Amino acid sequence: MPHWDFPVTEPIDLLVEVTAGAVRITAEQTETVTVDIRTARKGQGDDELADEIRVDFADGRLEIVETQKRHGWLRFSDGVDVAVTLPTGSRCWVSTASASVSTSGELGSLAAKTISGEVVAGAITGETEVSTTSGRIRIDDAAGQVSAKSASGAVDLGHASSNVDVNTVSGKVRIGKAEADASVKTASGRIKIDSLSRGHAELGSVSGEMKVGVAKGAGVYLDMASLSGRVTSELEPSEPSDQVDLHLHCRSVSGSIRVARADLADAI
Repeated sequence: MPHWDFPVTEPIDLLVEVTAGAVRITAEQTETVTVDIRTARKGQGDDELADEIRVDFADGRLEIVETQKRHGWLRFSDGVDVAVTLPTGSRCWVSTASASVSTSGELGSLAAKTISGEVVAGAITGETEVSTTSGRIRIDDAAGQVSAKSASGAVDLGHASSNVDVNTVSGKVRIGKAEADASVKTASGRIKIDSLSRGHAELGSVSGEMKVGVAKGAGVYLDMASLSGRVTSELEPSEPSDQVDLHLHCRSVSGSIRVARADLADAI
C-alpha cells in the first residue's frame, strides 16, 4: 500500500480528484500529513497503483490526482481507497464520480462534487459547498455558509450556524437546528426542519410536504400557502408583532405545510 508522510506546521489545502472508491479525511492536531492509498483491484501492485495516482505536496498544498482516466471516469472499476490525515482547520476540495467522501474532525472548509457518491462530514468552521446527483449528503456541524445541491440524494444538516441554501429535485431535506437565513427548495422531496430561530427562511416545494419547528421564545412572522395541500400551524395565536426574530415563508403547490414550536415538532 503506497504511503506518504509530509511534515507541516499549520493547516493545509487539500485537492483530491479520483473516480471511484472512497476518500476518507481525518482532521486532527498533528504536525505530519499522511496519505495512504489502496485498491481492491485484483492483481494490481503498489508500484502500478502509485504510477496511476499522483501525490504532490508543496507550499502547503497537497494534491492527490488520478492521472490515467480510462474513457473519462471509468478507469478504476473496483475503486481506490484514499485516506488522508491532516491538521485541524485544513481546507479541502474533492471531486469524484462515484467515490464516497467522509471527513472527521474539524475542517476549515469543504468543497465536494460527486455524481453518485455520498458525502458525510463532521465539523466545518468555514464555507461548505457540496453537489451530488444521487448521493446522500450529511453534515453534522457547519459554522460557515452552506450550499448543498442534489437531484435524488437526501440532504441532512445537523446544526447550521450561518446561512443555508439547499436545492434538491426529489431528495428529502432534513435540518436539525438552523440559526440564520435558510433557503430550501425541492420539487417532490420532503422538507423537515427541527428548529428555526432567526433570520429569513424561504421554503418551497411542488409536491413535497413540509414540517417546520420554530425555536421556543422566537417571535415569528408566518406566511404559508399551498394550492391544494393542507396548511396548519400549531403556534400560539398571539405572536408579538414587535419582537419578530424569524420571517418564515412556505410555499407549495400540492404538498402539506405544518408548523409548530420546536419542542412540539416531533408531534406534527
